[in-house]
Amino acid sequence: MNAIFVLAVLVSAYSVIGAVGGKAAVKPDLVILSINAPSTFSNGVPTMVNVTTKNQGDKFAGASTTRLNAYGLQYSAVPSLAAGATYISSFIVTCNNGGNNSSIFTLYGNADIYNNVLESNEGNNQLSIQRSCV
Repeated sequence: MNAIFVLAVLVSAYSVIGAVGGKAAVKPDLVILSINAPSTFSNGVPTMVNVTTKNQGDKFAGASTTRLNAYGLQYSAVPSLAAGATYISSFIVTCNNGGNNSSIFTLYGNADIYNNVLESNEGNNQLSIQRSCV
């Protein structure tokens, strides 16, 4: 009986030392994998944009929110994602070139905009692309 108790204490002590010993904790890591949009938008015409959120971390990520910023802010609920899983959010963007023949605009995608998920890297949640509006 004493041998089993000692073994359990050693395993517990090893786990605590391993966690405190400087190894990075295994966590989820949400990123915007891609923003799929046509290279050219027609002025005033609603156009679908798909934003792919990925959990590139090593642990399950709880539900979060992805935001697209392009001619206004739009939000999409993202369900919980297993490690390596992705989720595609669809948004409608209507560009406005302000009466010019054409203009360039930027679409910004942000994963976990409200910081609901404790991630291994909180600084890699944004991706941006540029497109033209004619």
